[in-house]
Amino acid sequence: MKLYIAQATCSLAAQVIANELGLNPELIHYDVFDKSTTAQDDFLEVNPLAYVPVLVLDDKEKTHLTETTIITSYLADQHLAAGLIPPHGTLERVKFDQLLTFLATEVAQKHIPLMRKLQTESGTEWTRNKLVMAYSKLDEMLADGRQYLTGDTFTVADAYVWATLWHITDVMQQRRAGSPVA
Repeated sequence: MKLYIAQATCSLAAQVIANELGLNPELIHYDVFDKSTTAQDDFLEVNPLAYVPVLVLDDKEKTHLTETTIITSYLADQHLAAGLIPPHGTLERVKFDQLLTFLATEVAQKHIPLMRKLQTESGTEWTRNKLVMAYSKLDEMLADGRQYLTGDTFTVADAYVWATLWHITDVMQQRRAGSPVA
């Protein structure tokens, strides 16, 4: 099994879950700016959309899975006893998938235009405000004293949120240094 990840991206959640499960996929690092990998392969052949994570399975088809929520859920589903995700077919799982979709759309994807400086100042302000609202919702979930988003057990959702916090830390450091925030 190969896992393509990149520094300071949500793809790191897939590595966290693999680690939690005691899996040892071959880690291949992708540089999102120069489009190179540590395996010296053509990443566009791995994922024509040119983003991580990508999990290449050891099945005969060498199946390629993409999307953080899909890969982390797939890995956790293969090891349900680890308790990283509720079982399929339950209302608990539907609510959990709803949370993962929220994290993907309202948190993770909002970081990309900020990271790549792809927006006007008003667009940047709007995106920052959306992120503040999203992280505030997560903060409200934790306000009852629970340790993790869904209770007292670490899950795929917690790994995903952790993997989004690189940008928040970067922004805080820039503010402390008096630098303009990207």
